[in-house]
Amino acid sequence: MKKQNRYPGIRPFTQDDDRLFFGRSESIKRINRMFKLERLMVLFGKSGLGKTSLVQAGAIPILHREDMKDGVEDFRFETVRFGAFDPEKEGQESLGLRPVEKLRKAIEMEKGKEYPFPTSSLFDFVKDDGSPWLAAKDKQLSGDHRTIVLIIDQSEELFTWPREDVDAVKYALRDLLNQNLPDHLEDDLRNAASKGSVTYGQLMSPPELKAMLVIRSDRLDELEQMTDVLPNIYSKRFELPPLDRNSAREAVEEPAYLDGEFSTPKFAYSEEGLRMILDFLCNKDQESDSSAARKNKKEQVEGFQLQMICQHVEKVVQRRVANGETDIVMDTDDIGDLQEVTKTYYQDVLAGIEDPNEREKVQILVEEKLIYDAGTASRRLSEFDGVIMDAYAVSGDSLGYLHDSRLLRRMSLSEGGYMYEISHDSLMAPILEVKKVRLEELERIRKKEQEDREKEEQEIRDRVEREQREKKEAEARRKRRAGVLTVIA
Repeated sequence: MKKQNRYPGIRPFTQDDDRLFFGRSESIKRINRMFKLERLMVLFGKSGLGKTSLVQAGAIPILHREDMKDGVEDFRFETVRFGAFDPEKEGQESLGLRPVEKLRKAIEMEKGKEYPFPTSSLFDFVKDDGSPWLAAKDKQLSGDHRTIVLIIDQSEELFTWPREDVDAVKYALRDLLNQNLPDHLEDDLRNAASKGSVTYGQLMSPPELKAMLVIRSDRLDELEQMTDVLPNIYSKRFELPPLDRNSAREAVEEPAYLDGEFSTPKFAYSEEGLRMILDFLCNKDQESDSSAARKNKKEQVEGFQLQMICQHVEKVVQRRVANGETDIVMDTDDIGDLQEVTKTYYQDVLAGIEDPNEREKVQILVEEKLIYDAGTASRRLSEFDGVIMDAYAVSGDSLGYLHDSRLLRRMSLSEGGYMYEISHDSLMAPILEVKKVRLEELERIRKKEQEDREKEEQEIRDRVEREQREKKEAEARRKRRAGVLTVIA
């Protein structure tokens, strides 16, 4: 069994990583208080700060542990990702479920459990129109009284879909969060009550459901499209701040000291090595800045960059352990040039693919199929594993390697298989830079081949012209000789 790394790297933390998640205690308290008190919440912050990690590895595990204390499970958390809309797949099966269908699926199918749907007799009397509300009501009538908490992660992706998809989700959320029966279902539901399938009191009791929209701060205004039916969508929101220096220190140091079955033994950082990492993460030049100058700068750290650096440190530790070292302390020389770590991450992943043909296929997949390249509006796209292996000819081994290296994130599908996507928005810029260099090189090669071809064609034309000229000159000489001979005769 593969041992767990101490740092998850650039992928978001999961609930299984909760003991590795440090530095966010105050934000966790704020989020958990919102979960307990509010029905509709918004968590926003800059890309790379760790919004997904905060919810998955910070807030949810604590609430689960609180549930276990009294033996009653109060919450059921389901994470929903709509994925960015790919216009080229519109009308094709490979587009997958539409956003409102994914919302319904999350309510129907509890992650990690298998049981039939529906679970009550509701649909014996009510026509199933595919609405998420009916799925939630079915759960409630079956005796499952836990509060469903929908975590709509990467909510900005919803607004890449056509307007009718955005509308379908906002009306579904309105019905789920409302205390009244949905207007379009009211007659059917009252009819069901009259037939005795459910009591009127059971019918009128709204499903217990909450929703949190997790969204990038630069896309927060997209939620304005939902205020006509969710007017209070902005009222309960929390902005995730960057880590400060002390919190970042905790996030770097604490996982290294943990006991357990990890891919490396416990190790330590020297004070100088730790200071170098923190100065780099706080965007400070430790050589040119005085101590007073460093204190005057605003110290903010992005979780994404911190994990990238820590993943690099852990790899260095793994190499030192392989060389037989023990009681490892990471100093500045061991850690190396951190600027190069962030610049060359994507190139290093590519370099790990030995077969040049396979490497080229991976590059085309990552650079052209998993990113919608539109300048400042570029966005990540996702793709089914089957399509990747069939249409793009990338091997399953390569997909596993890209996932293990944290370049790609994969999401399991309830119907089987995985969806793959680039693990973080912050990787798009260096990937697109590599793509630009690759395309420039391809263009240089194309021009060189065209020049060589034109040169070869010109040489052929010159040779033909020379041969024709020489033929004409030879013919002219023959005629002159013939003329001379005629005169002599």
